[in-house]
Amino acid sequence: MRNDRRTATILLVALAIYTAAMVTLGVFLDAGVRSRIFAESGPFETASEWFWFALAVACLWLLRATPRGGIALGLAALLAGLREAEMHKALTADSIFKTNYYLDSAAPLWEKALGGAVALGAIGLVVYLGVRAWRLLLREGNWRTPWGLVVAVGALALPVLKVIDRAPALLVQHFGLALPAAIKDVMGSVEEGVEMALPLLFLAALRMATANQPAPATRHAVTGDR
Repeated sequence: MRNDRRTATILLVALAIYTAAMVTLGVFLDAGVRSRIFAESGPFETASEWFWFALAVACLWLLRATPRGGIALGLAALLAGLREAEMHKALTADSIFKTNYYLDSAAPLWEKALGGAVALGAIGLVVYLGVRAWRLLLREGNWRTPWGLVVAVGALALPVLKVIDRAPALLVQHFGLALPAAIKDVMGSVEEGVEMALPLLFLAALRMATANQPAPATRHAVTGDR
């Protein structure tokens, strides 16, 4: 447990330093270089995809004694990787998570129905895992454990990064407020950079939670299965 606490502390300090480094890149990096490395097909985005896929495999392997929990977590990681790869709009006229796709696009009804089913399934999975996370981390107090603290920080970072990603466009759309380019550069660097680190953070937490624990303890600690 003591080693796990040290590992969790190192991980969170490293995440803070890494985030500060992303801010620094956003401020000082040449605009052309920054646009290339943080582009949708750039190294950060590509690495993020593969890290999520690696996490999906790790969930299935490390939680193989509890297939239900392992499959749910692995599927969530797989969907996150596919979304990073822009697969949520690769086979349809627009993103299946946007209401405009269903209301305004000229896509055929069967395509919208299929996309809607996939989107609802993904949303249902997120809700299911969110309820599980609330029960395990908050109600049962596992956020105080080293692995739980790391998971909690990563889970809180996800909506924060989404806000950072969408804020510039939403401010223009709803308030006519355009952020300065320098601020958008920093926000973009932080969003893409930290987003790449999150699957690694979750992978480390998963390893801490499953290491040196018998199967029943691991089952309840990570998946909530009894």
